[in-house]
Amino acid sequence: PQTTPLPHNTLVYNVNGLNNPVKRAQIWHDCKKVKAKIIMLQETHFKENHVPITQVNHFPQIFYSNNPVKKATGVMTLIHKDIPFKLQDKLSDNEGRFLLIKGEIASLKITLANIYAPNKGQTSFLCKFLKTLEDFQEGLTIIGGD
Repeated sequence: PQTTPLPHNTLVYNVNGLNNPVKRAQIWHDCKKVKAKIIMLQETHFKENHVPITQVNHFPQIFYSNNPVKKATGVMTLIHKDIPFKLQDKLSDNEGRFLLIKGEIASLKITLANIYAPNKGQTSFLCKFLKTLEDFQEGLTIIGGD
């Protein structure tokens, strides 16, 4: 049987806002420094349809979940070009609190779950999230968040 190596460096990072270009550049530098292959960011603070042009060298696959009204919450997942990830499906909420990505790396089924839980009502939120994840996920599941 053939085994598929998983990415060794998955970075989870609460960035507390990514609207500042200098801050974005610093965060991309930090990600490169640790040789991250999958990056899960929380609190990006982008509004839906107001995402700054985000081109990150070596990360061609970028997925977002943003709040449609206010610059709060927001999660982003980036996948490095060295990861042969093929997207099958994605699911996010309408408040920018979670992003679920399902696909394959080589022949390995994988689900990436990026979550930013609210400070209030965490128990209720997490129960709903875990039910959603259970219904959506397939294969190996990697959960990252704050």
